[in-house]
Amino acid sequence: MINVIVELSKYIILTLMIVYTFHCFYTVRQSDEEDRNELLRQQLLLIFFIDFTAFLVLYLKTFNFKIVEFYAEMLLFFAAIQILYRMLYKKASILLLNNMCMLLSVGFIMLCRLDISSAQKQLLIAAGVSAIALVIPVMIRKMRFLRRLTWVYAGIGIILLAAVFALARTSYGAKLSLLGVQPSEAIKITFVFFMASFLSRDTSFKAIVQVTVVAALHVGILVLSKDLGSAVIFFVAYLVMVYVATRNVGYLALGIGGGSAAAVAANECFAALGSDTGGSIRQPASFCGIVGLKPTYGSVSRYGLIAYASSLDQIGPITATVEDTAIVYDAVAKLDPMDSTSQGNKGAGACATLKNDIKGMKIGIAREYLEGIRDDVKEAVLNACNLYRSMGAEIVEFDLPALKYALPVYYILACAEASSNLGRYDGIRYGYKTPTYNDVNDMVCKTRSEGFGSEVKRRIMLGTYVLSAGYYDAYYKKAQNLRGTIVKDFKNAFEKVDVILAPTVPMTAFEVGKAVSDPIETYLTDICTVPINIAGLPAVSVPCGFNAKGMPIGMQLIGNTFAESTILNAAWHYENATHSTMFKSAEMGVKL
Repeated sequence: MINVIVELSKYIILTLMIVYTFHCFYTVRQSDEEDRNELLRQQLLLIFFIDFTAFLVLYLKTFNFKIVEFYAEMLLFFAAIQILYRMLYKKASILLLNNMCMLLSVGFIMLCRLDISSAQKQLLIAAGVSAIALVIPVMIRKMRFLRRLTWVYAGIGIILLAAVFALARTSYGAKLSLLGVQPSEAIKITFVFFMASFLSRDTSFKAIVQVTVVAALHVGILVLSKDLGSAVIFFVAYLVMVYVATRNVGYLALGIGGGSAAAVAANECFAALGSDTGGSIRQPASFCGIVGLKPTYGSVSRYGLIAYASSLDQIGPITATVEDTAIVYDAVAKLDPMDSTSQGNKGAGACATLKNDIKGMKIGIAREYLEGIRDDVKEAVLNACNLYRSMGAEIVEFDLPALKYALPVYYILACAEASSNLGRYDGIRYGYKTPTYNDVNDMVCKTRSEGFGSEVKRRIMLGTYVLSAGYYDAYYKKAQNLRGTIVKDFKNAFEKVDVILAPTVPMTAFEVGKAVSDPIETYLTDICTVPINIAGLPAVSVPCGFNAKGMPIGMQLIGNTFAESTILNAAWHYENATHSTMFKSAEMGVKL
């Protein structure tokens, strides 16, 4: 019943937010003051119903009473904002005030979904900033000398942020503090002082350009420092204060458009899709300390993908958290008639079963997976085993004898298929074409020589070799037979266990340039990931530790065919137990 309510609530919230958005546009166009006030009151009701629905669902999913307490605190905060602003600023834009409450409530809902303690902390920060914002205009109006310090405020902010960028140590990918102090919190106040004192005197186009340049310097330095949360706050504060000072919707539209373009240029996103032929989703995820899912062969359409090895290629999501991975997987695992191998997701929806209890789940450890890997990686994986055991899962040790054949089988089959698939890139039908040539043979030869890199050429030549008449039986056919043996070994294993736990990569990320200089070592990174592609199984890589230098270590949870929900369920419980220590990248560059 709860699952039905949760699913229904998504559509209710979406509908209410669409209604609210159109309501705002209608309010702007409304000229009659009485009708306008009625519309503004209706907006408050819409915000209330959105918040009530969202927090009700959050409580039903977790039964955490702290969510109810937070909801009550948030309502008191919004009530205080509405009352105090109306009392102190009779001519303030109520529409703008309502939109501020709406945006804040969306942020609080998202934070509560992730971490209730972070949401409570952010509510306190919002309350403090709102209180300061309430008194600053009055202070500037009463204490005229503060207006003369306009450029002092700007200078202090830019100098302190630049000092953080130049001198602060990187923590979880971001430069946030200097000597244990986070200047951006104090600079938020000086920034508001600057904007208020400047715009209180002049709102001409020239003045707007000047404050925009100063605001851009603040936001730009924060983006370079990867303090993206603070950058968003400064940008929103700039937009709001420019609009309040000028009441010019054009400035607001230009600011929002510029911010959108900047977000695209910064290439920031919550998820990405990658192709995994032998580990190209899971290995980068392991090296970067994030989550990467290689789904079951055929569950996600490959239509539009440039084929490399057709029996191994698979599309999957890369995200910061397991839940985000589950959301993306459920969205893309659909039957597609444009892909002849497409079957869609034949198992249960990943999101629906994400938080099921794993007590009694049998998690297998193949002894062969722990051979030939670095000690720090092995230790991290075994620590994860112990954690699963403490959560009630049963750890089962077993053998996968065919695993030793996986790497040679993979490179024979993958290269053979690559030599066939990449044969179409001849400059006639597909791809790059050399600008100068004498005849057709010369054109094809030059095109393929110039258009492919050394590694691609190496694999095409190897694939052509194993498919040639004299070597087909000795290499390609034998590799296909061994592939069947590997598939059988995994099938037998899943009669004993629900999930297999293994390292994602036998080491951490290479130093810059090392992988290029030693291709053999690069090939060896595939030893843990390619068996899954050979067998067509799903596997998800999640962070499980760090080496002595702070480099992320990843482990993979392997499931039976179309058992994505099972492995993501196990991964979610591990993430939930280790979020603050292992899943650091989820907070990278964002101050929660």
